[in-house]
Amino acid sequence: MKNPALFPVAVEKFRRWVTEYWVYYNRIAGFGDTRIAYARKHYNTSVNEALAQRFRIDVLEDDKDRLNLPDLDKTTVEDIRTLNNRFRQWAESVGEDAGTPSSPRFSYFLVIDAVSLQELAALSEQIPLLRQVAVDRDEFLRRRAEYNCGQLWLVDSRAVVSHHEDSDQRYRGWMKIGVSSLPEAWFYAAWMLGEGGGDEKIECMANPEGSGSFWYVGK
Repeated sequence: MKNPALFPVAVEKFRRWVTEYWVYYNRIAGFGDTRIAYARKHYNTSVNEALAQRFRIDVLEDDKDRLNLPDLDKTTVEDIRTLNNRFRQWAESVGEDAGTPSSPRFSYFLVIDAVSLQELAALSEQIPLLRQVAVDRDEFLRRRAEYNCGQLWLVDSRAVVSHHEDSDQRYRGWMKIGVSSLPEAWFYAAWMLGEGGGDEKIECMANPEGSGSFWYVGK
Protein backbone atom coordinates (compact mmCIF):
# COMPACT_ATOMS: atom_id res chain seq x y z
CA MET A 1 0.00 0.00 0.00
CA LYS A 2 1.58 3.27 -1.15
CA ASN A 3 -0.07 5.43 1.52
CA PRO A 4 -0.76 3.33 4.64
CA ALA A 5 -1.67 6.44 6.66
CA LEU A 6 -4.80 6.83 4.51
CA PHE A 7 -6.09 3.33 5.27
CA PRO A 8 -7.55 3.90 8.77
CA VAL A 9 -9.05 7.18 7.54
CA ALA A 10 -10.69 5.44 4.57
CA VAL A 11 -12.00 2.56 6.71
CA GLU A 12 -13.52 4.87 9.32
CA LYS A 13 -15.21 7.04 6.69
CA PHE A 14 -16.46 3.90 4.96
CA ARG A 15 -17.94 2.64 8.22
CA ARG A 16 -19.63 5.94 9.04
CA TRP A 17 -21.11 6.48 5.57
CA VAL A 18 -22.46 2.92 5.44
CA THR A 19 -23.97 2.89 8.93
CA GLU A 20 -25.16 6.50 9.05
CA TYR A 21 -26.15 7.11 5.44
CA TRP A 22 -25.97 4.47 2.71
CA VAL A 23 -27.83 1.81 4.67
CA TYR A 24 -30.83 4.15 4.83
CA TYR A 25 -31.37 4.04 1.07
CA ASN A 26 -35.13 4.54 1.44
CA ARG A 27 -34.65 7.71 3.50
CA ILE A 28 -32.26 9.55 1.17
CA ALA A 29 -33.75 12.67 -0.39
CA GLY A 30 -35.61 12.31 -3.65
CA PHE A 31 -37.57 14.99 -5.44
CA GLY A 32 -41.11 15.56 -6.71
CA ASP A 33 -44.59 14.15 -6.19
CA THR A 34 -43.54 10.54 -6.89
CA ARG A 35 -40.94 10.69 -4.12
CA ILE A 36 -43.43 12.21 -1.69
CA ALA A 37 -45.80 9.29 -2.31
CA TYR A 38 -42.94 6.81 -1.88
CA ALA A 39 -41.86 8.46 1.37
CA ARG A 40 -45.34 8.21 2.82
CA LYS A 41 -45.50 4.51 1.97
CA HIS A 42 -42.00 3.49 3.12
CA TYR A 43 -41.79 4.95 6.62
CA ASN A 44 -40.67 1.88 8.58
CA THR A 45 -36.87 1.85 8.71
CA SER A 46 -36.40 -0.73 11.47
CA VAL A 47 -34.67 -3.14 9.05
CA ASN A 48 -32.24 -0.41 8.00
CA GLU A 49 -31.44 0.41 11.61
CA ALA A 50 -30.89 -3.24 12.50
CA LEU A 51 -28.49 -3.68 9.57
CA ALA A 52 -26.58 -0.55 10.56
CA GLN A 53 -26.20 -1.80 14.14
CA ARG A 54 -24.87 -5.16 12.94
CA PHE A 55 -22.43 -3.81 10.37
CA ARG A 56 -18.85 -4.63 11.31
CA ILE A 57 -15.48 -4.49 9.59
CA ASP A 58 -12.85 -7.20 10.09
CA VAL A 59 -9.61 -6.01 8.49
CA LEU A 60 -7.35 -8.65 6.93
CA GLU A 61 -4.19 -7.04 5.60
CA ASP A 62 -2.18 -8.69 2.83
CA ASP A 63 1.20 -8.50 4.62
CA LYS A 64 1.20 -12.25 5.16
CA ASP A 65 1.45 -12.92 1.42
CA ARG A 66 3.41 -9.75 0.55
CA LEU A 67 0.98 -8.95 -2.23
CA ASN A 68 1.37 -5.85 -4.37
CA LEU A 69 -2.04 -5.32 -5.95
CA PRO A 70 -2.62 -1.56 -6.21
CA ASP A 71 -5.19 -1.93 -9.00
CA LEU A 72 -7.41 -5.01 -9.03
CA ASP A 73 -8.43 -4.21 -12.61
CA LYS A 74 -4.92 -5.36 -13.56
CA THR A 75 -4.66 -8.51 -11.45
CA THR A 76 -4.54 -12.12 -12.58
CA VAL A 77 -6.87 -14.94 -11.59
CA GLU A 78 -4.06 -16.32 -9.44
CA ASP A 79 -3.82 -13.01 -7.56
CA ILE A 80 -7.52 -13.17 -6.79
CA ARG A 81 -7.19 -16.79 -5.67
CA THR A 82 -4.39 -15.78 -3.31
CA LEU A 83 -6.63 -13.12 -1.77
CA ASN A 84 -9.46 -15.64 -1.60
CA ASN A 85 -7.28 -18.23 0.14
CA ARG A 86 -6.32 -15.62 2.72
CA PHE A 87 -10.01 -14.91 3.38
CA ARG A 88 -10.92 -18.59 3.64
CA GLN A 89 -8.07 -19.21 6.07
CA TRP A 90 -9.44 -16.42 8.25
CA ALA A 91 -12.99 -17.86 8.07
CA GLU A 92 -11.72 -21.25 9.17
CA SER A 93 -9.65 -19.67 11.96
CA VAL A 94 -12.85 -18.34 13.54
CA GLY A 95 -14.57 -21.72 13.29
CA GLU A 96 -16.44 -21.33 10.00
CA ASP A 97 -16.55 -23.82 7.13
CA ALA A 98 -15.65 -21.63 4.13
CA GLY A 99 -17.15 -24.20 1.77
CA THR A 100 -20.61 -24.06 3.35
CA PRO A 101 -20.80 -20.64 5.04
CA SER A 102 -23.63 -19.80 7.42
CA SER A 103 -23.88 -16.11 6.49
CA PRO A 104 -22.65 -13.60 3.87
CA ARG A 105 -19.90 -12.59 6.30
CA PHE A 106 -18.08 -15.84 5.59
CA SER A 107 -18.85 -16.15 1.87
CA TYR A 108 -18.11 -12.67 0.51
CA PHE A 109 -15.44 -10.10 1.24
CA LEU A 110 -14.42 -6.60 0.20
CA VAL A 111 -11.06 -5.42 -1.08
CA ILE A 112 -9.72 -1.87 -0.97
CA ASP A 113 -7.14 -1.24 -3.67
CA ALA A 114 -5.31 2.05 -4.30
CA VAL A 115 -8.19 3.53 -6.31
CA SER A 116 -10.75 2.57 -3.66
CA LEU A 117 -8.49 3.91 -0.92
CA GLN A 118 -8.34 7.37 -2.48
CA GLU A 119 -12.09 7.52 -3.10
CA LEU A 120 -13.07 6.37 0.38
CA ALA A 121 -10.57 8.69 2.06
CA ALA A 122 -12.00 11.60 0.04
CA LEU A 123 -15.50 11.12 1.46
CA SER A 124 -16.74 14.14 3.37
CA GLU A 125 -16.44 14.29 7.14
CA GLN A 126 -19.99 15.63 7.19
CA ILE A 127 -22.69 12.99 6.73
CA PRO A 128 -25.60 14.41 4.67
CA LEU A 129 -28.97 14.94 6.29
CA LEU A 130 -31.39 12.03 6.08
CA ARG A 131 -34.75 13.18 4.80
CA GLN A 132 -36.84 11.50 2.17
CA VAL A 133 -37.86 14.53 0.09
CA ALA A 134 -35.43 17.23 -1.07
CA VAL A 135 -36.46 20.86 -0.67
CA ASP A 136 -35.51 21.62 -4.27
CA ARG A 137 -33.87 20.11 -7.35
CA ASP A 138 -30.42 21.43 -6.41
CA GLU A 139 -30.48 19.50 -3.14
CA PHE A 140 -31.72 16.41 -4.97
CA LEU A 141 -28.83 16.56 -7.48
CA ARG A 142 -26.31 17.14 -4.69
CA ARG A 143 -27.66 14.18 -2.71
CA ARG A 144 -27.60 11.94 -5.79
CA ALA A 145 -23.94 12.80 -6.41
CA GLU A 146 -23.11 12.03 -2.78
CA TYR A 147 -25.01 8.76 -2.93
CA ASN A 148 -23.05 7.52 -5.94
CA CYS A 149 -19.53 8.29 -4.68
CA GLY A 150 -17.05 5.65 -3.57
CA GLN A 151 -16.21 2.20 -4.87
CA LEU A 152 -14.34 -0.91 -3.79
CA TRP A 153 -14.22 -4.60 -4.75
CA LEU A 154 -16.65 -7.37 -3.87
CA VAL A 155 -15.45 -10.97 -4.00
CA ASP A 156 -17.74 -14.02 -4.03
CA SER A 157 -15.41 -16.55 -2.41
CA ARG A 158 -17.08 -19.75 -3.62
CA ALA A 159 -17.41 -18.40 -7.17
CA VAL A 160 -13.66 -17.72 -7.27
CA VAL A 161 -12.95 -21.30 -6.18
CA SER A 162 -15.03 -22.74 -9.05
CA HIS A 163 -13.89 -20.23 -11.69
CA HIS A 164 -11.75 -21.42 -14.62
CA GLU A 165 -10.71 -19.97 -17.98
CA ASP A 166 -13.80 -21.20 -19.81
CA SER A 167 -16.24 -19.99 -17.14
CA ASP A 168 -18.93 -17.42 -17.87
CA GLN A 169 -17.25 -14.14 -16.92
CA ARG A 170 -20.51 -12.85 -15.49
CA TYR A 171 -20.05 -15.25 -12.59
CA ARG A 172 -16.27 -15.07 -12.17
CA GLY A 173 -16.61 -13.92 -8.56
CA TRP A 174 -14.76 -10.58 -8.29
CA MET A 175 -16.15 -7.21 -9.32
CA LYS A 176 -16.29 -3.52 -8.53
CA ILE A 177 -19.21 -2.28 -6.49
CA GLY A 178 -20.39 1.19 -5.57
CA VAL A 179 -20.46 1.49 -1.80
CA SER A 180 -24.08 2.64 -1.99
CA SER A 181 -24.97 -0.81 -3.40
CA LEU A 182 -23.58 -2.73 -0.42
CA PRO A 183 -26.83 -2.94 1.60
CA GLU A 184 -28.67 -4.32 -1.41
CA ALA A 185 -25.85 -6.78 -2.15
CA TRP A 186 -25.89 -8.01 1.47
CA PHE A 187 -29.62 -8.74 1.36
CA TYR A 188 -29.24 -10.52 -1.98
CA ALA A 189 -26.32 -12.58 -0.67
CA ALA A 190 -28.32 -13.53 2.43
CA TRP A 191 -31.20 -14.65 0.21
CA MET A 192 -28.86 -16.75 -1.96
CA LEU A 193 -27.48 -18.56 1.09
CA GLY A 194 -30.98 -19.14 2.43
CA GLU A 195 -33.99 -19.38 0.13
CA GLY A 196 -31.75 -19.42 -2.94
CA GLY A 197 -30.28 -22.76 -1.90
CA GLY A 198 -26.68 -21.55 -1.66
CA ASP A 199 -25.71 -22.47 -5.24
CA GLU A 200 -26.24 -19.11 -6.97
CA LYS A 201 -23.39 -16.69 -7.64
CA ILE A 202 -23.37 -12.92 -7.63
CA GLU A 203 -23.49 -11.64 -11.19
CA CYS A 204 -21.28 -8.95 -12.69
CA MET A 205 -20.96 -7.38 -16.13
CA ALA A 206 -18.34 -5.48 -18.09
CA ASN A 207 -18.94 -1.74 -18.01
CA PRO A 208 -18.34 -0.30 -20.54
CA GLU A 209 -19.03 -3.43 -22.58
CA GLY A 210 -15.82 -5.12 -23.69
CA SER A 211 -13.69 -3.06 -21.30
CA GLY A 212 -12.72 -5.94 -19.00
CA SER A 213 -13.81 -3.82 -16.01
CA PHE A 214 -16.55 -5.80 -14.26
CA TRP A 215 -19.19 -4.30 -11.97
CA TYR A 216 -21.78 -5.74 -9.61
CA VAL A 217 -25.21 -6.28 -11.19
CA GLY A 218 -27.95 -5.25 -8.79
CA LYS A 219 -31.08 -7.32 -8.25
